[in-house]
Amino acid sequence: MTLEIRPVREDEAVPYVEALSTAFLDRPDVKRVAQEIWPLWQDTRTWAAVVDGRICGTFRSWPTELTVPGGARLPAAGVSAVTVLPTHRRRGILRAMVATEHSAIREHGQVFGLLYAAEYPIYGRFGYGPACRESTWTLDTERTHFHGTRTGTVELVTPSQEVRATLHGVFEAWRLRQVGELRRREHSWDFELGLREEFWGPRWKGFVALHRDETGTVDGYARYHAEEKWEQRQPRNTLVLDELHAPHLTGVERQRLPDPGRGDPGAVEDLVHDPHFG
Repeated sequence: MTLEIRPVREDEAVPYVEALSTAFLDRPDVKRVAQEIWPLWQDTRTWAAVVDGRICGTFRSWPTELTVPGGARLPAAGVSAVTVLPTHRRRGILRAMVATEHSAIREHGQVFGLLYAAEYPIYGRFGYGPACRESTWTLDTERTHFHGTRTGTVELVTPSQEVRATLHGVFEAWRLRQVGELRRREHSWDFELGLREEFWGPRWKGFVALHRDETGTVDGYARYHAEEKWEQRQPRNTLVLDELHAPHLTGVERQRLPDPGRGDPGAVEDLVHDPHFG
């Protein structure tokens, strides 16, 4: 077996996505995905593991920034798209890709390598470990209400480039002071607001609400969508809160669902009244 770890070339975008989607047991429009994602990957490190002329492993990272205690922001690498074809497992391919990426991380002066691990037990051997906890909250609107006194105003807006800029400003103000927060890639805002067609998966179709303080300044926002459900001819729909930044809430700087427990595990309990919380 002849193994080579190297950056993927533009003419290899289709076989790269083919290997990636096969390992993830997915079947998108491979040619369309490759065409759409290549321009977005120009500022990334996109590694291909090539065995005897065939791409059999993938590994990608992009530059980001992590806010750490004390308010400093350190350069980091966001890791994603880590796969090895099932026909090429246990041959040291993943280890070789990780070694190549970690060498590049050091060369670029990046302090951290960060990833959401679908199969977390794999990565401990390479120096990765848990960095945060995640939780999902389900609130019954018929038995739950919020504490506190309402302040400011709320406005429903249609996603647009102007709204995108407003949300970006609120988020940036937040992430510059919140330990553990990451800088987002610019193109991710278009996907999260449904301003751009998703090349892999459904387009986001939801709603945006802005909160303004007493001076009329936007200081918070929510992105959400609805999941339709009917029981005995009655609507039992679920509102899914995709993202919430709310610096106006007393005692809570920000909550972003579905991981509200990242900054303060008890924060949601402090905001709502429910008999189950005692």
